[in-house]
Amino acid sequence: MSTTSLPASAIPNSDGVTRVATPVGFYAEATGQQTLGHNATVYLDLNTKDYNQGDYFDLLGQNRFYAPVSGIYNFTCSVLFGQYNMASGDRFDSGLMKAGGGSAIFTTLREFSGGTSIFPCLSWSTNQRLAQNEYVQFYVINRTGTTRYTYNGTTYTNASATYLSP
Repeated sequence: MSTTSLPASAIPNSDGVTRVATPVGFYAEATGQQTLGHNATVYLDLNTKDYNQGDYFDLLGQNRFYAPVSGIYNFTCSVLFGQYNMASGDRFDSGLMKAGGGSAIFTTLREFSGGTSIFPCLSWSTNQRLAQNEYVQFYVINRTGTTRYTYNGTTYTNASATYLSP
């Protein structure tokens, strides 16, 4: 994956805007459980991918999506939590962190009202503008005061990105 070059399909136009002729995006999943300590920012460990068009999602421990061109991107994320350790009132933040913890560009808060007999899920979608070569990471922050865990299974915790327009 290159973070400094445009995809081969990038087309510079006379108006100075570079567009991508072929789709850019990814869909990746977590296959294992992650520990969510109290107030710790935990980046989702997405270690398998269904697709990675353009190879702009890094699965080598960084879990970063690099924007090949400046533009608007759609991001989605779902996190399934383990049922056995959730309590009513547990709170979590989830969102996108831009460029290595510099700033959260999207955050959503979820407070669960159920008990331990459910598998709580936090899901979101957002459109965000990125500059060429900026990267984002998907994260979760546990606000419960006690250690919690993501569900230990495949496909339930996942994220995706798709290039929409310049």
